[in-house]
This record gives sequence, C-alpha cells and structure tokens, in this order.
Amino acid sequence: MAGERLPRRAEDDAGQTDRRQPWAWRNPLGDDEVTVLRGLSHALASTPSHQELGSALTAWVEAALGTQPAETRILVRDARGKARQVRSESRTVLRQKRLRYRIRRRALRTKHPLSATLHDGLGFAVLPMVSRGEAFGAVEVAAPEAAMVERWSTLEAVASQGAIALRHISQASELQGAARRMGALVTLSRDLLAAGSPEAAIQEAVNFLHAEFGAAVAAWFAPEGSQRLGFVGAAGVEAGTRRRLRRWSPSRIASDRQGTELADRFAGLVGATGVEALDLRDGILVMGSSSAEAQQTLAAVGPVLNQAIALHSDVASARLRNEHLDLGLAWTAHELRSPLVGLRALLDLESSSAAAAEDLGDLRAAAMRDLTGLLQQVEDLLRWAVGGGPLRKKPSDLVRLVREAVAASSADEPTGRVVVQGPPALQVGAEPAELRRAIANVIRNALAYSPRGEPVKVSMSSSDGVTAIK
Repeated sequence: MAGERLPRRAEDDAGQTDRRQPWAWRNPLGDDEVTVLRGLSHALASTPSHQELGSALTAWVEAALGTQPAETRILVRDARGKARQVRSESRTVLRQKRLRYRIRRRALRTKHPLSATLHDGLGFAVLPMVSRGEAFGAVEVAAPEAAMVERWSTLEAVASQGAIALRHISQASELQGAARRMGALVTLSRDLLAAGSPEAAIQEAVNFLHAEFGAAVAAWFAPEGSQRLGFVGAAGVEAGTRRRLRRWSPSRIASDRQGTELADRFAGLVGATGVEALDLRDGILVMGSSSAEAQQTLAAVGPVLNQAIALHSDVASARLRNEHLDLGLAWTAHELRSPLVGLRALLDLESSSAAAAEDLGDLRAAAMRDLTGLLQQVEDLLRWAVGGGPLRKKPSDLVRLVREAVAASSADEPTGRVVVQGPPALQVGAEPAELRRAIANVIRNALAYSPRGEPVKVSMSSSDGVTAIK
C-alpha cells in the first residue's frame, strides 16, 4: 500500500531508535561482498535440513542486500516437483499477487532469475536455485529496488550457494533412502527364502511393496501344470476390490502386451494414475505406482523373488517325488504278493511227485507271465516315482485286460469265484500295464474284504463314448 514503511526499524549503538532514517540498517558483516560470500559458503556447507537451510538463506539474503527485505521466501521442490515453502519472513503487505505468482512459475520453468517492479519503490525477484542443470527451489525477495539492482550479483551468488546446499541435502537423503531400502531388501530376501511355497513368497513381496510405497499391489501365479494364473493376494485394496481381483483368472502371460493389458486393467480398478508390472516365473505382480523409486525397488525385488519362487518350486517337486517314491514302494510290495504266491504253488507242485505235468505247465506259464509283468511294473513305478513322463496310451482290449487282471489277482482263490461279465471285446485308449494293475488291485481288495466264498462280479459296459467297469 502507498506510503507504507517497514514496521521494524534499525537501532543505533546506544539502543535508541533512529527515527531520522527509517530505512537505515547496519550490516554486521560490512559492505564487502567478498566477506558476505565467504561467510555464506561456510554457513551453508553444513546445513542438514531444508528448514535450517531456509533460515540461513533468509539471513544471508538480508546480509547480501545490506537492508531489510520487505519479504523473503525460500521454496524447495518436493519429490513431485512442486515448489514447497520452507521459510517465509514478511514485513509488509505486498500487492500484485498474480504477477508474483506468474514470475515464480516462469523462473522455475526457465531456470533463470526474473524480476519486476512492484509498488512503493519495491522490487520483486525470483532467483531459481539451480545446480548442474536441475532446479532444486527458488529464493523470492521483495526489497527496495535500488538495493536489489546494486547487489544483484550477490543475490545470484546466494541462490547459487543455496542450490549447492540443496543438492547436497538431496544426495544425502537419497543415500539414506538407499541404505534403508537395502536393509529392507535384505530382510525381504530372508523372508522370501523362509516362505514355505512360491505363493507365500509372492505374498511376502506384495506386503513389502505396499508397506514401502503405500500403493495397491496384487499378484497372480500359475502352479506347476496349470495354464491359468491364480490370484495369490493383494494389499492396499478394499474388500470388494479384492473379491473382484480374486475372480480374475488370466492365462499365462505370454507377451508384453498381455502383461500391459492386465496392469492397465488393475490401474483402472484401483484408481491408480500409474502402474508398474513385475514379470514373475509363471506369474505377474502389479503395483499402482510409477515413481522412479518404485521402479528401482521393483528392479531389485524381481530377481530375488524369482529365485525364491524357483527354489520353492524345486523343493515342492522334490517333496512330491519323495511322496511318489514312498507310494511306489508300497504299491510294489503290494503287487509282489500274487506272483510270489504263484511261485510258491509252482514249487510245491514240483516238489510233489504226484504233480501232474499239465498242472505244472499251466503254473509255469502263469508264473512267467506274472514275473514278466512284475518286472515291467517295477520299471514303470521307478520311472513314475522320479517324475517320469506321462502315460503312453494306445488302443487296448479292455475285456482281455480285465481277464488278465482276474487271473493275476485270484491265483490263491477257488476257481470261478471271480465272475467276468461284458461284451467279447471292448476297445479303449489306455496304457495296458498300468490299467491291468489298477484293475487287479481293485479285484484283490474286493476278494479280501468281501465274505469268504461269496462271488465277486466284474462287469464292463460302454455308452455314448464312456466305458465303465463295475
């Protein structure tokens, strides 16, 4: 406003207010600009925070001008690039607010200092604090225009030193953040290796990323043998959103386009403006954040998580192979019984002088057939127990397989106890040895657990392409 003077006045050495020179101010450092710059460099070299730097810059702007500014503002850009005020001192009410705002925006955009004339002999300047081509903030000053013109180079030096200090603070903050993230990643790596399954490891990573960035995170994974991704879990989403994510069952990600489509769909569902996707071994993880820090963290998490998934998958496969081997051994012991019974009967007959040659011939043939089948069974079971290939199916006569299974499983039963009913022949696609053993095992259990002497019936039928054994 016109005619307004600064409310605060300098005092003389006697402590009395000098009312004859209301604008007078005594610079404690003297008027030598070299002295100002030397003191400025020492003062700003050790400022640890934006707040302390703002206080120091405000004081040194006043020292550089040699008079008290009407207003000083120190602005620092945050992580999103927005200018945030960290220090402000005002001794008068300034007009032309829109003009000052436009100058600020233009100066920060162009990275060049700009000035304008305000009112009551005041000048206004915005000096961006630029270091190595990056604008870290700005110094805004409103002061007597004559003083600003006279000390303009010193004001630029203050802004330059402030930029260097801001860059050092930013670098220190980045180093501290990197150290903290490294420690968190070490902890995450330990948790991933301690997880009991691929899905548990992925859930650990989901929880970690949400805790780090506060963003919505979700993941899908395809277990071994599955062609579709199953929902593993999410963090930072509402219950209704979680239910919708659980219903998603995309196919395995085979291209970058499929991964991008899933990530975009997730971003639309959770309302994220940016999204990052992490390709997993047989899965995908998406996070509703696209900041540079998020990208760096995902790049670090990805290899560790994929190694953990591979490790837990291998452990699960080894555990499954051990279970197969245990089952295979039990099955082999079970299947050994019938051939051994036949061999015992053959030896009993051969040791009896009254044994008929025809009976011996029949038993020898049955024993040879059982031993040949047993050898093949042992080989197949060992191949299956160590994770061998799939069954080798081929056209087979089901009726013949059933009759062979009956003969193998009822060697020590009265003749005619097992009754076979069905057509003369019935073609199916199967691996004959495996199907024969499975049928023989069912017949053997029926003989063992049904009332002694009661007939056991085995019937076969086929209708509409479906074959049944009862």
